[in-house]
Amino acid sequence: MKKIGYLLLIVILFLITMETTEAAITTSPSSIIIPRGLQATRSITYNFGNIGISCTQAISNNGQFISGQTILGDVNTSVSTQLSQGLGKATETIIIPVRVIKRAEELNVNRFQYRRVFTYSGGGCNTPPENSIVQVTLTTEAGAEFSITRLQLYFENRRAEITVKRNQPSLMAFVDIRFVGSGLLQGYWEVDGRILSYVNRHLVYGQSITLESPEVPALPTFVIGTHILRFVITSPSMEIPIPEALYFVTAEEFEEKLAIQLVYPKDGSEVDYSPINFKWEGRDLKVTYLIEFLEQADEKPLFSAYTKRFDYSLPLPVLQNIFSPGKSYLWRVKGFDIENNVVGESPRFRFNFREPASYLTGQILMAAELSQKGIALIGEISQKYNLGVIEMYDIKSLNLKVVIFQTREDIFRLINSVAREDGVVLAQPNYIFRTMSEPMSDMQNIYRVMNLKNLHERFRGKGVIVAVIDTGIDTQHRDLKERILSSENLFRDSPYKPEIHGTAVAGVIGASINGFGIEGVAPESSIISLRACKQVSETSLEGECYSSSISRAIDMAIERKAKVVNMSFGSISPDKLIVRLIEEGAKRGLIFVAPVGNMPRQEDLSFPASHPDVVAVAGFDDRGDPYPNQEIAKKARVLAPATNVLTTVPKDKHNFLSGTSISSAAVTGILAVATGKDVDIEKDRIPPFRGDICKWEEELLKLLICGE
Repeated sequence: MKKIGYLLLIVILFLITMETTEAAITTSPSSIIIPRGLQATRSITYNFGNIGISCTQAISNNGQFISGQTILGDVNTSVSTQLSQGLGKATETIIIPVRVIKRAEELNVNRFQYRRVFTYSGGGCNTPPENSIVQVTLTTEAGAEFSITRLQLYFENRRAEITVKRNQPSLMAFVDIRFVGSGLLQGYWEVDGRILSYVNRHLVYGQSITLESPEVPALPTFVIGTHILRFVITSPSMEIPIPEALYFVTAEEFEEKLAIQLVYPKDGSEVDYSPINFKWEGRDLKVTYLIEFLEQADEKPLFSAYTKRFDYSLPLPVLQNIFSPGKSYLWRVKGFDIENNVVGESPRFRFNFREPASYLTGQILMAAELSQKGIALIGEISQKYNLGVIEMYDIKSLNLKVVIFQTREDIFRLINSVAREDGVVLAQPNYIFRTMSEPMSDMQNIYRVMNLKNLHERFRGKGVIVAVIDTGIDTQHRDLKERILSSENLFRDSPYKPEIHGTAVAGVIGASINGFGIEGVAPESSIISLRACKQVSETSLEGECYSSSISRAIDMAIERKAKVVNMSFGSISPDKLIVRLIEEGAKRGLIFVAPVGNMPRQEDLSFPASHPDVVAVAGFDDRGDPYPNQEIAKKARVLAPATNVLTTVPKDKHNFLSGTSISSAAVTGILAVATGKDVDIEKDRIPPFRGDICKWEEELLKLLICGE
């Protein structure tokens, strides 16, 4: 009997074990990547297997976003499913709100979890509750999974409804697409359920794009009545609804006027943000043409101009004050006879000013430890990802070996993969920076505004080393040659040469007092010329710089013990490598100075001016008004003259220049003078700006130089 009882106990325990076998939940996907700062929506599927056969239901009453023991947010909806033979499936769509992402960032974490606890029920069900975990990783918009976040469909009137006449040509519709990540967009335009044309467009990291309905076949207007237009996206899959727009065709027949044919830019073109030349086909020389620019078809023109020619070049001041890069506009032309009667009219063409490229296409910048191990790692990654090596260089101040890779593949996908490799310190695009000044023609006496006469009677910045990271400085200019301590060229494919922007900035900082031309703010300082930017053309003032060249220049400035570093350039993108170098330099006592930017409609500081270890400089114009605008000037550390400043240009010449690059150079000069007076001056000891540059100099230098 004892033996039978013992066997019976074993059987009972076996049955209980079978019924309470550890449950298994698998989630799909098990991890997701979402961009910082944007609400994200994702679908999650829960697959239940290996559940006790007596269990008939799985249920979770709520979900939680967690980091360690901290709850970042709750999802107060339940998920449940019926189980059959221990198997089942459930799906939910979760919204990860911005507040959860911000809470994670406040905790300084870029990974957290989405957790649900499922319980099981049913007669005889003894399966314990089980956790389901989805890993959530925060990344930049560039590194996020390619997804559509918003769609807006509209006609030329900026609305989703419009009325047109029968057989009206050139009815156009537009769809604004906001997205994160990079990938292939696939979809189609359809009217009343009939597909008009397919769309296949590879989108590289950005925030939005506008697509137009096809010209051929055009939106049909030959059938009277209401028509439904849709833009359907088939890939990537979307969690947002497909938008619709309606247009009504009346019975009234469209009568076409004599048209003026627009030639350039063509409808839907994307053009460089520069003073482009608009062209059209005119009737004869007796006609006066009016060219108009609009943001929306039903609004008043932003800008218009009359001409007798068949073309019109947009002036640079008009471009910068009225138009913005990355935005689309409409343009049209009307013709008038000598009695001011309209004799011709063009259709409206839409064009888009492209955003200046923010990184070099096909290039990846990677940093590893400055050692044989780091060099070996570069070789391994080059081979593993089939990356060509453009150049390698050392960043001694950070003990890093930096390599620039070349690839034909999507750099953001590769960057994410390379960054996860053991030993990789950082991986990023090779960002593009641009200098910030523009030529002008009227005089502004910086000598008087900053009272340099009184300043130079006491201090001139003697012996203070100033690093100028810019285009090439004319080292033989009579106002500069005694000031240049050394010069370096940081481009392999472009020889060192005198260029406008760098020479102008150096002149404001340190032109010698020699009876020849102008006086710099610190006329006895010593300048290290670091050519990390190159002039884009012989006639253009603009310089273009890269992460690779700027990082080497800052490293040289640190190693050569410069005291003040002028960086008269900027970018919309913070650069991880340059951030590390600025922070290292600041620890060693270097003072970095950079301009805030020049765009009249700008809202945010350019990088590197946006970094807290950099003295951000805005300007003021001839009337004392903030430059480039009041909002951005409020975010600057100090303001200095920005318009019509006489300074040095190559070949022993001088010219009047404007821009916050010039303001930055002026402040760099003052800080060089202050450093010569007090070798221990630090950024945190720089006084606040109270609206008067001369008074700010007095407070900084603790001298009376402004007079009455």
